[in-house]
Amino acid sequence: MKYIKEELAERRNLLLESGKIIEEQRLVQRIACDSKMMNELGYYSEMENYSHYLSAREENNPPTNSICLFSE
Repeated sequence: MKYIKEELAERRNLLLESGKIIEEQRLVQRIACDSKMMNELGYYSEMENYSHYLSAREENNPPTNSICLFSE
């Protein structure tokens, strides 16, 4: 969750600097709701949106899947 919060802070600053107050509020609201669901239930129907953070992958690296394992 640390990295999610760090990126959220960056995105909030960008949105506020651009004058996109409603978008910033919506982003904060959505991330808060998503993280609450993940913490309380242990999963979330759109968890794949956070797979980059949850699997500790480097930015822009695709997720691993069975196609990657058998591609050769």
